[in-house]
Amino acid sequence: MDDDPIAALEARLAAVRAEAVASLPGRADELEGAWERAQAGDAESLEVIRRIAHQIRGIAEDEALRARASAVEEAALGALGAVGREVGDELRRAVLSLLARARRPPAEPPAAPLPREARTDARRLEVLLVDDTASVRKLARLALERLGGHAVSEAGCAKEALALLRERAFDVVLLDAMMPGGSGVEVCRWVRSIPHQSKAKVAMLSAATAEQLGATQHQADAWWQKPLSAGVLVQRVAELVGAPSDD
Repeated sequence: MDDDPIAALEARLAAVRAEAVASLPGRADELEGAWERAQAGDAESLEVIRRIAHQIRGIAEDEALRARASAVEEAALGALGAVGREVGDELRRAVLSLLARARRPPAEPPAAPLPREARTDARRLEVLLVDDTASVRKLARLALERLGGHAVSEAGCAKEALALLRERAFDVVLLDAMMPGGSGVEVCRWVRSIPHQSKAKVAMLSAATAEQLGATQHQADAWWQKPLSAGVLVQRVAELVGAPSDD
């Protein structure tokens, strides 16, 4: 049969992954510019460096690239909390190493094939997906809609998320832990404070652990580390709504 919906989904997911990989040199340029400003004494650029490294860490499927992004993120966090320039050399080495890898990304390994049939036994869920990285939202939306059969609404920042949360109830809220203008942890608190979201299940998604971000007191039902494959994301969402309630 020529019209194979799963094959079409695989093709679209591959295209979005390719788009994310293609964005890495541009992110490297942003990182280099922020690093130059930081060297010139612009302390605010350290937070920009940390944010860009976190984004790279979240979209990269290459283990070495993720490791280098993680090193930059940790060094930038250390620099933000330091007095003076004690960690300057550590951050410099980490940034230069990440720049080299991001500008010459290795060939991506072929993605694991999706199941040949989408789930038909799961109920259709209203899902709110909140992430400031467009490529991450595209991948998750394709998987949740085409493979999971769910209805997905998107928000690119905390403000957009709050507007949607006030508008209608969701079954599942998927939150990027770190975003400019408001963290996922903050958005999770908003979810818990809105009466018509009382039954919503919330999962935090991050390249870092809750411990690494100092967010161990988050109110989410789950904390998942990115990146997640399409099949794993759909399965985790099914498991999340199938978990027994605390009520």
